[in-house]
Amino acid sequence: MKKETGKHIIADLYQCNFQYLNKLDIDCYKKYISQVIQDCNLTEVGNFYKKFPNGSFSAVISLAESHLNFHTWPELDYISLDIYVCNYKKNNSKKADCLYQKMLDLFKPKKIKKQIILR
Repeated sequence: MKKETGKHIIADLYQCNFQYLNKLDIDCYKKYISQVIQDCNLTEVGNFYKKFPNGSFSAVISLAESHLNFHTWPELDYISLDIYVCNYKKNNSKKADCLYQKMLDLFKPKKIKKQIILR
C-alpha cells in the first residue's frame, strides 16, 4: 500500500459574492491570499495573477507544499478552485482544509460542488 502523498481539493463555487469581489484589485487579492497562506502555515514560493477585461481573473500560486489555483467567471457567478497540498515530511491535510475554508470565506459561495482526492 502506498503512502498518502497529499490532499487535492477541487471545488466549483457557485453564486459567489461578485458585488464585493469586483471591488477588489489584484493587489488586494495578493495581499489577502499571501496572508491566508501564512495563516495556514504553508509557504508561498511564487504567484501569477491575471485580470481580464470583463472583470474575471485567474491566479496560480505555487507553494513549497504544491499549489493553489482559481479562476473566476463573474458573468456566471462562478469560481473554479484547485488546492493541492503534499504530505512529503508530514500529513498536511489540515493545512489544505484551512486553505480551502479561507478561500470560501473570501468568495462566499452559496452552492459548492467539492471533490477530495487523497493522493
